Amino acid sequence: VGQQFGLTVDPAARVGDLSVGERQRVEILKALYRGARILILDEPTAVLTPQESEALFDTLDQRSPKGLRDRAILLLLTGLGLRACEIAGLRLDDIGWRTGSLRIRGKGDRVDELPLPDEVGHALEDYVLHGRGGRVQGEEVFWTVIDPVQPLSANGVCGTIRQICVKAGVEKFGPHRLRHTFATGMLASGATLQEVQGLLRHAHLRTTANYTKVDKNRLTALAPEWPAAASLGRCPR
Repeated sequence: VGQQFGLTVDPAARVGDLSVGERQRVEILKALYRGARILILDEPTAVLTPQESEALFDTLDQRSPKGLRDRAILLLLTGLGLRACEIAGLRLDDIGWRTGSLRIRGKGDRVDELPLPDEVGHALEDYVLHGRGGRVQGEEVFWTVIDPVQPLSANGVCGTIRQICVKAGVEKFGPHRLRHTFATGMLASGATLQEVQGLLRHAHLRTTANYTKVDKNRLTALAPEWPAAASLGRCPR
């Protein structure tokens, strides 16, 4: 990968013997490898196909409170790439009905405002008004549907997705694969790594690269987005 971008270091050299510029190139090579290792190892892509995604939604009975709830959860995963814990932590006042935004409480007490896509917003509205209804008094958005009714936990979100998989006849997986599918789809649609990083709310760009699967042509285009590479002038922005 490094040779493709003119970034090479003598493999026999020890780190302590490298110049500052050479050590910087080592870090760039590490970053590029993290983003490309799926291609190098030729591993299967752990993302959903459009057919599998459609099969999940087709199992939902939107006339029932559970179906309305599960559709809203699926759309939060596939349309915004939320984590299970972030979905479980949603409260009614996190939904900006007028502003079209969603407040997310993520890892490390991080709070972000994300745009609320129309389809996701409508699904949340349907669930809150017709699924959740007046059955509960708390501020949490998602609740269990079997008595005793209580707020849905992160484990509950995971269990919900696995139940949907069973009904859809697809291999069981957790919410993380839907988050991964969201990131890969954004990248395939032309989003930059930084844009996907912002949507996934990753602190480090290298984490975003680990989430995404890109083809070799896309990898070439993404190389200039690594800040360290641009700073060396090897990959002009």
